[in-house]
Amino acid sequence: MLNAPVAGDGQVALSWSAVSGVSSYSVYQGTAAGGESSTPVKTGISGTGVTLTGLSDGITYYFKVGAAVAGASGTLSNEVSATPLAVPGRVSGLAAHAGNAQVQLSWNAASGATGYNVYQGKTAGGETPVATGVSTNSYTATGLSNGSTYYFKVAALNSSGTGPQSSEVSATPIVSSSSSSGGSSSSSSSSSSGSSSSSSSGSSSSSSSSSSGGTTSSSGSSSGAAQNGSSGAVGMPVLTVLLALAAIRRRRASGKP
Repeated sequence: MLNAPVAGDGQVALSWSAVSGVSSYSVYQGTAAGGESSTPVKTGISGTGVTLTGLSDGITYYFKVGAAVAGASGTLSNEVSATPLAVPGRVSGLAAHAGNAQVQLSWNAASGATGYNVYQGKTAGGETPVATGVSTNSYTATGLSNGSTYYFKVAALNSSGTGPQSSEVSATPIVSSSSSSGGSSSSSSSSSSGSSSSSSSGSSSSSSSSSSGGTTSSSGSSSGAAQNGSSGAVGMPVLTVLLALAAIRRRRASGKP
């Protein structure tokens, strides 16, 4: 019984169950279902597995295994197929953007990749895997220390293996200046406003009161002065007339003209 094959870069690994009394096995190969060559591509296999190399990536191959009993070939096994696949190439376009205690990574998708491994370190060239099998072409490294520089690389992978690591990038997480200044601004603004408002209002009120008081006081004084002045002006002529009349009466009483 031929097991499911494992495809690699330019190769396919086959395995099967042992058959009692068999001295060796032969492998038959083709590029179409049921089209395996009558001439085996591999003979005299004593074990229960073999890796066929020199295959073309992207081409599907079909296989059967025959058991040799006492030098004669027996019935062929069930058929299996596999498509060799090249290991993905080097990831390009890796970019790092630092944030607060984190770094966001992004890169260009690699042809033939089914996932990506992300490597991180605190020294150049000292990266170790921090994430494997990432299914998208971006990743955010979190829980980092602000002010510390981190180094990163990324490698693409598929069923054939892991490709070469990308060029290295680095980034230093730091608290965002906008969020920091935003908080301060907000705080300063409120205090300022409050102070300005209170001072202004206080000053205005005081000024108004003073001003009002001053005006009223002034008016009162003016009024008083006006009234006193009027009384004096009216009183003086009347007194003069009365004194004159009294003098006339006294003269008449004394018989003087």
